[in-house]
Amino acid sequence: MGPHARERRRRGIGGATPQSSIEELANAVDTVIVMLWGDDAARDVTLGRVIPAMYGTLEDAALAREIAFLAAPVLGSVGAVAQGSITILPGGRRESYERAQPLLKSLGKTVTYTGSVRASGVRGGVDRALAVDSIDGAFGRIAASKRQQLLDRDTEPRFTLDALLKDLLLAREAARSLQVDMPMLETVLPPIEHASAEGLGDRGYIVVAVDPVAIGP
Repeated sequence: MGPHARERRRRGIGGATPQSSIEELANAVDTVIVMLWGDDAARDVTLGRVIPAMYGTLEDAALAREIAFLAAPVLGSVGAVAQGSITILPGGRRESYERAQPLLKSLGKTVTYTGSVRASGVRGGVDRALAVDSIDGAFGRIAASKRQQLLDRDTEPRFTLDALLKDLLLAREAARSLQVDMPMLETVLPPIEHASAEGLGDRGYIVVAVDPVAIGP
């Protein structure tokens, strides 16, 4: 392929610039034309990828349609869900939280408003006392529930290894966006990824401490 042909390929047909993904395209232009085979495909791509990419966040996309939106992380395992004792930490517009509060309280024992939908730790806007109390409560419950599992080498999934891996990857993404170093996370993540790659993702995350396959060589 000659240099002129390579340049035309790089620029695309008719001078268009190719993009590597729908999201990258949506961020690079003012107008997106979606032309797909059938309503279902057009709806999935437009609502699931184009609009969220152009608005930046799911909250922006929802508010553009005058839809209330909250991001509401939860703390608790399968047992806590069954007992209605999970902790819910909703963030978003105050008026959205007030409207959703009765429903949230029907789902969890503790519901604490965190402020911004983007709140993530003290650096991200969460009140310091709330952050410390949440961590303290979570570790207290975990220590109490995992002691017997460690003794019994019980890996039945209360909270799966893959669920933990998902949360750790989200935490790493948040840390990077806030330019915060998390050396403990970087130490913990590789063995979790190793255990998941070994096919143990559907087991309780305690598996990394009791299963030789997860522990590795």
